[in-house]
Amino acid sequence: MLKRHVVPPFLGVVLCSLVVALWACAPARPQPAAAQLNGAALEPPVALPALTFARSDGSQFNSFSTRGRISLFFFGYTHCADVCPLTLAQLARMRQTLGSAADQVDMYFVTVDAARDTAERMRSYLANFPGVIDPFSFS
Repeated sequence: MLKRHVVPPFLGVVLCSLVVALWACAPARPQPAAAQLNGAALEPPVALPALTFARSDGSQFNSFSTRGRISLFFFGYTHCADVCPLTLAQLARMRQTLGSAADQVDMYFVTVDAARDTAERMRSYLANFPGVIDPFSFS
């Protein structure tokens, strides 16, 4: 007949209980800090050349209207599979992160594929990215 020892199972239960108790009493880990926005200021500032765009509503956009404002331009196209939607989503998220300061920043999406990116397509596409404005394309 096999002789059973009571000590090893009892010792196992005690050790497991000790591990659970220590885990439960451990101090909470600090939460990671909110994501920081990265960027750089160009010193001296770079002057934007005169640019004229046709907007999806048919009006003209002139880069001189951006004077005295912070303006971010992203050049892409609506049929872009990865980079364009991810970048525009980051711009929209950045706008949310800025809170009330978002009113001081303009974000523009300019298509480089005006043949396929019609005005209707641009309006539909940019509806997914709140706060990003559509100068549409070079005129």
